[in-house]
Amino acid sequence: MNQKKSEDEALSKALGAWRVNEALPPRFQERVWSRIEQAETVRTLSFWEQVSAWVNDAFAKPAVAVAYMSVLLIIGLTAGYVKANSQQTKLNGELAGRYVQAIDPYKAQP
Repeated sequence: MNQKKSEDEALSKALGAWRVNEALPPRFQERVWSRIEQAETVRTLSFWEQVSAWVNDAFAKPAVAVAYMSVLLIIGLTAGYVKANSQQTKLNGELAGRYVQAIDPYKAQP
């Protein structure tokens, strides 16, 4: 414990004697105060700005972006399959009707 106290005192003396000889960059103080003012300014975001910020934060993570794109791809493929299947069924019905019409032109269409 006594050794730690002497180390702390030595560190305190070294830090107290330390001086910076470098000049500050131009307009340093102005930029510091500008950052402080920006941090203190509290701005309420609209609902859509909050949603946009959340989406941007979420998609910054590659795992979330890949999962989202995978879900969209699966939804798109499923929707395309269902639509194509529906149109194929309709087309098969029309072709069947045309075939019957070609065989027996006097047959009434359903």
